Amino acid sequence: MVSISVTIPEKKWSNLVGDLWLGISRGMIIGTTWYHANYSLATKYQTGMTLHWFSVARLAPLTGVRTAAREFYRAPVRNSTRAYMQTTTCPKWFIEATVGVAAGAIDAFIMSPLDMLRIRSSVTGRPALGILRELTSSPIQAIPNLYVGVGGYFARNMLVWPVLLPVGGWIQSKIQSLHPDKPLNYLEHLVIAFTAGFSAAAASNLPEIKRTQQQAGVNWVGYRALVQQRGVGVLTAGLLVRAIQYTGTWGLAVSTQRSVKQK
Repeated sequence: MVSISVTIPEKKWSNLVGDLWLGISRGMIIGTTWYHANYSLATKYQTGMTLHWFSVARLAPLTGVRTAAREFYRAPVRNSTRAYMQTTTCPKWFIEATVGVAAGAIDAFIMSPLDMLRIRSSVTGRPALGILRELTSSPIQAIPNLYVGVGGYFARNMLVWPVLLPVGGWIQSKIQSLHPDKPLNYLEHLVIAFTAGFSAAAASNLPEIKRTQQQAGVNWVGYRALVQQRGVGVLTAGLLVRAIQYTGTWGLAVSTQRSVKQK
């Protein structure tokens, strides 16, 4: 009898560091440009306030650091959650939704204070450090002040990621089934990314409006009063901008995954 042993090489630490560096560098570049522009426009539309564009430009590095910092926890959380869920008999869409919920919950807890500083500085024109010192001047009120709007942030993430990942994966599988032997072209990737991005933005726009207004310092009056003040169109404020943003999010996730697989 012939026995065959197969050795699966472990991934080297250099590759892991390379993957992390790839995500951080892309996060800094995309965060300071694409994401920051989208975040700022969405803030303008959803609050109805005039932004201080000098402060907006000054905050670009903060958005870059924010985007890059996510690579330290989002990828490990997604990968470990997906690995565990794949040991179950759950359908693929449920696995991707669970992965999205896990990553989104941690993201809301870690990133909510940074988003609050970015939004508050954009609408007031004050430096983010000055706002931070003011909010943390009282040790008792520091945590509640920094986590204003975290409920809306959490609700937004609970809707974005369970929609973005399964919808994008489902559309990709349907398009790929039309030509199984050929890779997807750029136009098809764009269609997948925008459809998934628009679906995620539409599903989460209402809690995002509430979260943005609260973090901007606007007294939250409720959706009914908000519609009476600004018209029914306010419920779709920033929707297209956020859809374009999530189009880039899907594209970044796919391109990073490809780079890792090629190593």
